[in-house]
Amino acid sequence: MGNNNFSKVILSVVITLMVGFAIGFASAAEGIIKGKVVDAETGKPLPNANVKVSGTHFGAATDPEGKFMIINLEPGKYYLVISILGYETQTLKGVEINGDRETYLKIELQASPLKSDKVVVTATRHSSLLEDVPEITFVIPEREIEMVSPQDISEVITYVPGVSIEGGTGSGQPFKRNVSIDGLPSQYCMVLLNGARVVSSHYHTGANVNVIPPENIERIELVKGAASAQYGSDGMGGVLNIISKTGTENPELLYTSYGGSQNTFHTSLSLRGSINDRVKHSIFSSWEQSDGVPIIEPVFRLGQFDYTLFHLMDKIDAYITENLSLGAQMFYLASSYPYKGDSPYDSWLITPKLDLEYNMTEDLNIKPSFYYTKWNSERNSEINEIAEPELSVGFGGLKNNYLLFGGEFSYRNFRRTSVTEEDQQAFGLFLQDEWQLLDNLSLLAALRFDKVENIDGVFTPKLTAMYEPVNILKLRASVGQGFRAPSIQDLYETLYGHGTHIRAGNPDLEPEYSTGITGSVEVEPLTSLSIMLNGYYTSLADMITPIDHGLESPFDYFTPEEIPSWDPEDTTLYYIYRRENIHKAAVYGGEFKLLWNFVKNLYLEGSLNYTYNENKDTGESLPYFPGSTVSAKVYGNQSLNKWLNIGGFLGVNAVSGRKIWKYQHDGQQQVELDDYQKLDAGMNITFNDRYQVFGTVDNLLGQEIHSYEDVEMRIEGKPLYYAGIRIKAF
Repeated sequence: MGNNNFSKVILSVVITLMVGFAIGFASAAEGIIKGKVVDAETGKPLPNANVKVSGTHFGAATDPEGKFMIINLEPGKYYLVISILGYETQTLKGVEINGDRETYLKIELQASPLKSDKVVVTATRHSSLLEDVPEITFVIPEREIEMVSPQDISEVITYVPGVSIEGGTGSGQPFKRNVSIDGLPSQYCMVLLNGARVVSSHYHTGANVNVIPPENIERIELVKGAASAQYGSDGMGGVLNIISKTGTENPELLYTSYGGSQNTFHTSLSLRGSINDRVKHSIFSSWEQSDGVPIIEPVFRLGQFDYTLFHLMDKIDAYITENLSLGAQMFYLASSYPYKGDSPYDSWLITPKLDLEYNMTEDLNIKPSFYYTKWNSERNSEINEIAEPELSVGFGGLKNNYLLFGGEFSYRNFRRTSVTEEDQQAFGLFLQDEWQLLDNLSLLAALRFDKVENIDGVFTPKLTAMYEPVNILKLRASVGQGFRAPSIQDLYETLYGHGTHIRAGNPDLEPEYSTGITGSVEVEPLTSLSIMLNGYYTSLADMITPIDHGLESPFDYFTPEEIPSWDPEDTTLYYIYRRENIHKAAVYGGEFKLLWNFVKNLYLEGSLNYTYNENKDTGESLPYFPGSTVSAKVYGNQSLNKWLNIGGFLGVNAVSGRKIWKYQHDGQQQVELDDYQKLDAGMNITFNDRYQVFGTVDNLLGQEIHSYEDVEMRIEGKPLYYAGIRIKAF
């Protein structure tokens, strides 16, 4: 098959690149750099800053006191690059290293919330400077999130080019929002919380990003393109990793409360600080109630979107010794809807995670980790749980290469209406080589093997490159394969009623495969201006989609023992949508992004995106066709004096050309959704860096929004208002 031939070609390229680590072995040297990184204005130490020796894989992260040390450098002169999220990246030129003495540096960084040279962790499964990552990656930092004062995460990522926010489902949670990346349906986007998979209601339509409270987010990382070579199944369309806040050097108590339209009330409390000089702690809790989305259609769903939410997040980072660190976290969500009803549905989600990092030597790093997550919902009697231990080993002892290899085991258990409780086991092995081939050319080759229960083993290779011909221009390219194993629901769902039709699983399903090609050009003609142009093409094979089989008997697919609630003598015919492997589909498009710092601390961000997708067998679109999006946002803050600061944003999204499948047996299956333009705005006033008043207006233009979830839905065209306070006690 074509996929197998492609795999062999890429596999041979990957293997060739893997042996490239043999180039550039360097003899041990005695040169040492020590130093401390601090905030230029306050003088406070900056923990977790990234200090890298340019052109090599030597580097270090600062400890809780802002200190770092890099050893085994050959005598000579080096460029040192220092960066941390929320600060301007600083480059020190001509740092001289002598083999007979230490070099000590005190480095002061200036705060800058939106510089692009940030630290990311998902793109290559270990901490790297964004400017060095060959993957097309977007990062939304904490300060940008705070300027928007969002009620949920979807309000933040909606401005990222190539990202579409899909509605959830009325039979799931009323606040559910899924993420579609570059035209692929949302079940192909892997959503992570600190590296652990996020599960929620209606998981077969994608994970709900809104289960994570935006107030406790440090940054959001979005990696474009097939990520199966790094993350396995479900990473066909990209990865969204949400990073929660960690403890701080100094204690911080923050209280937030707001209310507004739709009888919405929200309150939260967070405490961050250090237990001692080696242990940092962060705890967050919030409670929210709302009447939910103000819909006008369908009539039978009116009054069905009320909900209450309770969040609890706890995170500990312990530096046990200089070489050993431990991270422990817990995430808990409890919800109820409709909360005004006589018999509301309750649901909860719990996700504990444990990470250990041991630096055996300066060059050898071992990271075992384990997480467990469980979603339990009364609606549809749904249980979805995952347990996943993982071990990764990183080796940076080569001058121009960084090797990462490891493996993971996954256990999944699932139950839902019309799905009897089933489990599924899988394991994966991965290997990747980051190769600094030249000073301005870096490559990343990755190869992964996955074996999912009852499915043949799958190899997924990937090759990415970044070339910087001049210091204002970066070129990135990627080619790789992705796959998605059929879920338990895909395989074993019997007959789930959808009103006009019945949906059925298929135990004979094959995995879905993709081949993805991405490319980008990033230009910074001015220090205050950045322009990015991306293009992508993805071919899909054996795509799993419910297909209309017309009027049939349920016993054409299931034995009487498999559907005991159905009378074996019943000859009634039903419209059955059975999951099948569509032979071939294609998705392609392009996007443009501009970021302009036109005035100090004020930014203009604009983007446009066009996506086309097609089922090659029928000529129709895929079940979701995102069409075109044009967006713009102005945001920032200004200090009026040393006590008073004013900030805010104004953003617009114009969406057109969307299409969906209505999964109906009579009439037109593929329909177009109405276009809309959505204007949002917000403002905040901060006094003495401790007291803040803020307000936002959603949908200022009062546009009616036409969407399709499990039914066709129209959201009332009216502005929604919210206002509140934040108090930083210390």
